[in-house]
Formats: sequence, structure tokens, C-alpha cells
Amino acid sequence: MLSEKLQNEIQEKYKIGDINRVTRLAGGYWNTVLRLETNINDYVLRISHPTTNIERLNYEHQLVELIHAHVKEVPLPICSESGTTFISYKHKLITLFPFIEGHLAEPNHDSARKNAAKMLAKLHLVSLQYPDFPQKPGHQSINNLNWNLNYMWDWTFLAQLFFANNEGIENKLNSISSKLEEDCIKEINRQKKLIKAEKEEIQEWVNDVKQDGQFLISGVIHGDFYAGNILTKSNGEITAVIDWDECCREWFIYELARTIWEFCQDSNENKLDVSKANSFIQDYKLAGGPVPEREFYLIIPFIRYVRLIEILFYIQQGLKGQEWDPEYTLHNLKALINLKAQTIL
Repeated sequence: MLSEKLQNEIQEKYKIGDINRVTRLAGGYWNTVLRLETNINDYVLRISHPTTNIERLNYEHQLVELIHAHVKEVPLPICSESGTTFISYKHKLITLFPFIEGHLAEPNHDSARKNAAKMLAKLHLVSLQYPDFPQKPGHQSINNLNWNLNYMWDWTFLAQLFFANNEGIENKLNSISSKLEEDCIKEINRQKKLIKAEKEEIQEWVNDVKQDGQFLISGVIHGDFYAGNILTKSNGEITAVIDWDECCREWFIYELARTIWEFCQDSNENKLDVSKANSFIQDYKLAGGPVPEREFYLIIPFIRYVRLIEILFYIQQGLKGQEWDPEYTLHNLKALINLKAQTIL
């Protein structure tokens, strides 16, 4: 899992003692996340995705340092012997964190959902204390997203290999591992026209929102605040908010919307549980969450926006032979359709 040379490099640069055991931790879709057990303590090693660059990682660590001063559940990276918050090894950026007890949050548990709403409110309030914190280097916010070319998809690539391809996406993939995956891919392929139409409609909606965007509350956000990046005790109490890879400056209503979906969806029916969503909003408000009620009408449209960008991202990943999830992509597609009939909470 870790080469002997890399283990020696980590032991030398962090002085953490001898590494006795290495295990992969749950989550870590984008990065490789490992638990290191040493004769001194336990640690978490994060090997960043190859696309992560130094400027973006520095930005993340600078923001985390600010947030940690107010929110102890946001862990700080451990500095190396040379004083850096990460090291580089064979063109990969490596960060060491203290190991924090806890398990991934259960979004269907009322206590975890309530605590997530309260934590999100707390993070947004802290963010407002740093109005001059800059945008992440190279990041395209929703307000200036290039719909033809961005870090999630290349529309020319998708148009040629997916939308204009009569053979279908299944004939462009390197391998299909199961009958379920094959069925998901076929259904995604059948919905090509719908996906394209939704892209055009949501792009137009975003352009309309941009006209009023200057009035939306904004600040630095976590960017991927969902159960997989939250550790809790058995009673739902949050012990850590991890994986700040997607942190950036953005409208708070966007993060509130995507978090509501993650904690309040009916995954079996691919729909939003309205009762849970309203409870989440109420808990967020009671905790002082700064998003005003006048922006709540944007929640469902932003949930649909996230479903669309994830669909496009994963289809491109699959076409490029990279890791993707056909079942999750189909779930997003069904949710995108179902949410269209629901305009308000």
C-alpha cells in the first residue's frame, strides 16, 4: 500500500516513529487516504489526486488554519520537520493529519442530520469573518463558470463522444464489470437528449441567477460537505470535518442546497424528502445560519444544478477510462428528472 521508500520518507520528514501498520480508510474517492499506526501515535496520510497542484493545496491549508481557530472539529495538517504543511513525493502531494476517532456520518440518522445543519451554519458564520479571503487559484465559481470547458468537463469532448455518438456510451468504455453497471449505462445512453436539454435549461437558469448574484450571501465554503467528509460519534456528535479539497469562494445558498440533498434525499426513490429538508433548514436557521429566507427559493434549482454537473463529470470520467460510478450517475439522472416537478419546498 505504501512502498518502503515512501514509508522511510514519511518517517524521516515527520519524525513520527516507526510505521507499524497501514490501512486504507473509508471514503477517499478522489484522494488516497490511509491510517498510519506508529509506535508514537496514529495518523492519517492523504495522498492528493495527481491533478492537485501546490497553489490549490496551499490555499486549502491556509483556509483550514483560519477555520480551525474557530471550529476545533476542522483538523490542521501536521507540519513536517522543515515547517511545511505537505511534502512532495514522485510528483504527488502528501499531507499528514492527526487520526481522529469517529465513523462516517449516517445521513439517515436524525442526530447526524441536525448536527450537520448546525455545523454548516457555524462554518458559514466563521466564513463571514474573512470577507477578503481570496478565491482559490484557477477556480471557476458558478458565477463565472465556462460551460464549454472547465475542470469538470470538456463540452466538445462530450458532444463528440457521447451526445453525437449513435453507438452509445457503452461502446466507448474500456470495460463493464457487472450486469447492473451495463443496465445503468444503457439507461444513461437512452437519456442523451434529455441530459443535453437539461444542460441548456440549467445553463440558462444560472445566467439568470447571475443577474442577481451580487445580492446573494457568499464566502469561503467547504465545497463538499456531505456525510463522507464528516466524522461522528455514535450519538451523531461531529468529531471532524475533513477533506477540504473543494473549498473555494461561493454562494452559501449553493452549499446549503447541495448539503440538504446529501442529508435529506430518499435514495430509493431518487427524490428529496421535503419534511427532512425543511427540518434541516430550520436547524440551520436556529444555529444562526446566515443564508436569508429570501434565497430559499433557489435550493431545489441548485440541487438540480449539482445533479447535472455530476452527471457530466462522471460521463466524461467514464469515457476517458477513469474511475466513475454508473449507478450513482443514473441515480443523479433520475433525481434530476424528479426534482424538475418540484419547484419549491
